[in-house]
Parts: sequence; C-alpha cells; structure tokens
Amino acid sequence: MWTIYNSQLISELYSKSDKQSLIEIIHEMQEIGDIIFLRPIFDAYIKYNSTPISHYFISPILSFRDKNEVLKIALKILWEFDKIKHKREIWDLFEIFIELSYKDALVDEIWVQLMNLCSINEASWYDVDSVVDYFKQNKDLITIQNQLYRIFQDNSFDLDIRISAFNNWLQSDINSNLDSLLSIDLSNIGNKIDIIIASAIIGWSWNKIEKLIEKLKNEWWDKTKEIIERSREKKEAQQKKEEKKKKENKENTLLQSNVFLIKDIAELRSELNVLLNSRYWIDKLFKDSDLLVLAIFSPDISNFNATCLRLRDIFENIKNLKDEHNLDIETIKDFLPSWESTHNKPINALYLFLKSKKLDIPQDMYWFRDIHTLSAIIWSHENIEQNKIIKYLKKIGWEDYYLDRDYSRLNSLFLEKYREFLLKFLALIKSGEEK
Repeated sequence: MWTIYNSQLISELYSKSDKQSLIEIIHEMQEIGDIIFLRPIFDAYIKYNSTPISHYFISPILSFRDKNEVLKIALKILWEFDKIKHKREIWDLFEIFIELSYKDALVDEIWVQLMNLCSINEASWYDVDSVVDYFKQNKDLITIQNQLYRIFQDNSFDLDIRISAFNNWLQSDINSNLDSLLSIDLSNIGNKIDIIIASAIIGWSWNKIEKLIEKLKNEWWDKTKEIIERSREKKEAQQKKEEKKKKENKENTLLQSNVFLIKDIAELRSELNVLLNSRYWIDKLFKDSDLLVLAIFSPDISNFNATCLRLRDIFENIKNLKDEHNLDIETIKDFLPSWESTHNKPINALYLFLKSKKLDIPQDMYWFRDIHTLSAIIWSHENIEQNKIIKYLKKIGWEDYYLDRDYSRLNSLFLEKYREFLLKFLALIKSGEEK
C-alpha cells in the first residue's frame, strides 16, 4: 500500500511544475520520511535550481534520518555548484558536514567560495559561526583567515558578525595576527575597528594583548576606555553569576547526598541496636536523636561549628558500657595506654567492650575517634589555637577544605566517615569472630 502511494508521489514530483503542487508533494514526502524520496527531491532541486522555488528543496533533504545518505546527496549538490544559480541556499547544507564532522577538499573549497561570494547585499544571511564551527572542529581556521579578515573590516556586516569574525581571525594564527595589528595604523582597517577589537580581547591575559589594549587607548582613548570598562564589568558580573550558580549546584548536590547519608546512618544505628541486643543483651546502644537531621548542611563557619557540636553529641550519645566489659586495670592499660582519664568515656568503653568479646576490630575502624576529637575541637575553636585544628585536620587529610572554607564539604566528610564507622561496626558484630 505505502509502496504504491510513495511511487505515485515520486511520479507526481517529476511531472508537476507549478509551485504550490511541488511544495505540497515535498511536504508530504517529508512527513512520511521514507529514504526512497531523497534522490527524487535531489533531482527536482537540480531541475529547479535556477528558479525562485529552488530553496524549498534544501530543508526536506536535510530532514531525512539517514544522515549518511543525506551526506551523499549534499556532496552531489556541491559537485553541481557551478551550475547552481542561487548559491546562498547551499549554505544550509553545511549543517550536515558539521553534524557528521565530515571534511574534504571539495567542502572546504565550496565553503570558501561561498564566503567570497558574500556581497554587501547578501551580508544579512551570512553566518560566520557556522563557518567557524566547521573549520574549528577540523582545527583548520587558518584556511579561512583571509575571508575572516575581510569580514571584520566590512562595514556592511552587523557589528556582532564582525566581532565574531575578528575573534576567530585572531585565533587562526594568534602570534602573527597580533604582530600585524601592533604594526599597522588601526584606523585604516575599517569603521568601528576599536569597538570590534576591544570587545573581542577583553578578559584575555597576555603581554601582546596588553600592548594592543594600550595601542587602542592611545588612538581612541575615550571610546576604548568605555568599551573596556563596560566589557570588564560585564565579564566580571558573568563570572560572579557562574560562580554563584556553580556553588549552588555543588551545595544542592551535597545536600541531596547528605540526606541519603543521614538516612543510611539512622538505619545502621537501628540495625546495630537490634543486633547488639540479640547477641550481647545490650539495650539500645545508640539513643534516639533528632540532631542528625540538624547536621545535614553547613554553608558557613557558624553553621559548621554548630554542626560539629551536634555531631560530637551524636558520637558521644551512646550507652556507656563501662560496667559491661569486666576488664581488669592491667588489661585496660594494654588496650588504652592513656587509660586513666578516658577509659570510662562512652566511646572508649565501647572499644573495651568489643575487645572483651575478643572481636577482631579492624585497625581503621577506630579512626572514628579522630573525627570525634576533631568535632569537639572545631566546636570549641574560639578557645583552641588554629594550628591545633590544622594539626588534627592534616592527620586525616582534610586541612585544605578547612583552609578553603569549604564547610559544606567538611560537613559531608564527617557524615561519610561516621557511616563508614557504622558499616564496619555492623560487619564486625555480624561476623561474630572470636579469637
């Protein structure tokens, strides 16, 4: 059914000659999208390329999904370039060469010819960025540097087009082109050349660029100064906007991550409570606490200090097992060299309890005590020397975050390490290995 109907459409395309009928047929072919229509549309384009309706065929050719077949047709059209009357419509074909990163001598040659054919009356349709995209992706801007140089001098083009052309011409061979600009009278190379050059080079940091800016200042000081200052302000405002957005994205990512971390921590504490109770008759080692939710995020130092206080309380807010391990003083001394003032504290009492059960505690599991100490030190930082905080941070490799005031990341690291401790704790209890 469709094959017959498609054949009828192709037959009508070859037989019809009035504009409206041709447009309707092409539109229907485009809607159906059968690749069989591609060659007939190409034939029709060649047939009508010298007429006012020739441009109606280009867009349908590009719309087909099989881009490799479209590429073949586009190349066939380029081979007919000398016979095509309305050469500006060929411009649209180049999007297929950009999309497929296709490059050969014929395409280069035709594109350069199109650039050369771009006259004053046709300047409005000229798309410098499309040309640049094609040659940039092939690292070949130097091929069109003469055309770009002509465009940025040509007053018939819009100022934005001239600025873009100048910027890309400069980059095509930056050393040589800067030397050229520094050695000539800039007033001889086009109207508004000061605006074009100043707008393009603002924000660049390079000795030759600075010399060019000085040259502009000397020759067009009032205008150039205004352009430079306006462009610099605009660039700085854009940078601040981008930095703010980047910071917000980072903070949102950390916040979302922290939500999952806190959920995991709460579930691990609950699972450990159940397991410790069933195995060792320990009733609720981890007490219920709403402080975890409040420790979710720290955008600044005051929030971070408050978070450290909450984390310290969370770490310490466990059942004290000092009466559960039944270890004598000599054994405690072996396990905790600085035992006298610390062995009855909840975290150390938990450590001694696990030792009393002869569990093989991983060496890095009680690295957790370092982050507990660190949270206490940071919370009381006003009474602690800064170098002591840095010392503890260096011990665990976090000093750069603190010095960079990246408190939101430090907040996440505390939560990550606490979850890591709980995971190892859970694995230890589940293993139940005794020596």
